Amino acid sequence: MKKTVVNTVIVLLLLAAAVVFMIPEVESFIIARQNTELILDFQKKADIVAEAQKQGQEQLSEPELSEPVESDYGQLLHEMRNYNESIYQQKQVGISDAWDEKDENFDFTLVEDLEDLIGYLTIEAMNIELPLYMGASTENMAKGAAVLNQTSFPVGGINTNCVIAAHRRYRGAPMFGDIEKLKPGDEIKLTNLWETLSYRVVKCIVISPDDIETVKIIDGQDMITLVTCHPYGKNYQRYVVYCVRADVSQQDNMTELINEDILSEDVFPSGQEYQSSQADIDRDFWLNRIGAVAAVAILLVIFMGFIYCNFFKKQRHKK
Repeated sequence: MKKTVVNTVIVLLLLAAAVVFMIPEVESFIIARQNTELILDFQKKADIVAEAQKQGQEQLSEPELSEPVESDYGQLLHEMRNYNESIYQQKQVGISDAWDEKDENFDFTLVEDLEDLIGYLTIEAMNIELPLYMGASTENMAKGAAVLNQTSFPVGGINTNCVIAAHRRYRGAPMFGDIEKLKPGDEIKLTNLWETLSYRVVKCIVISPDDIETVKIIDGQDMITLVTCHPYGKNYQRYVVYCVRADVSQQDNMTELINEDILSEDVFPSGQEYQSSQADIDRDFWLNRIGAVAAVAILLVIFMGFIYCNFFKKQRHKK
């Protein structure tokens, strides 16, 4: 009896260890699956809007979009562009760090119909596709990337800078974990309801959280700026990636896309000296992989032990 209890406790402890080791991988898988489904749903909605605009329809027959699609979403685009012009003229008063935002809400009723999902990012160099939400609330930052309040809506245009924040990692999901892999020339695609915009990385710097002036709109530029915590696993600096709109007709000619004038210190600040977090990122990556392998090994040991015990029980019964 005592031996049975001891064996049961050992098995339970091994199972608990396996669960702990597997948590990061399981959470990462679940979040990735959820993001994929959200993006697919968004793509379907964008296709419907595009088709409505193409045909000049004022109303579609689908019950879930029975309201006039073209006029409603055309009006939303108009409001967003007006908002972008307004914050540019007002010098973005009230802009704050993503991890210290006081005003997290955007007053656009149709954004609520989109469940705050306004698009998604595709970054091949980081091997990620992230849903993009309006407002850097705690809830939105837990789900994907988020547009900071008092920065431009992600619809492009001169005198715009859509500042997009995300965690390095959240509950096992990588998010902007590999942001330090980005280098000048890398492409970042931003898909909204109306089109896919292409941007190119021009500069990466590190700033203090309160150095918010460095992510404001730059005159004459059409930009997005990626922001995340630095160093990896800590929160006392911000890693910033500046990206400028790429001319579609020139996408194969990188020398024309990235002009030396754009890269000058007069346009983008130099930031602070910093140490790369890549070693810590690589360490976490391998720890997670080793943990997953260890979990599988533990489960195999338990399974083999179960088979072994049953085999010897049968042998005893035969005798």
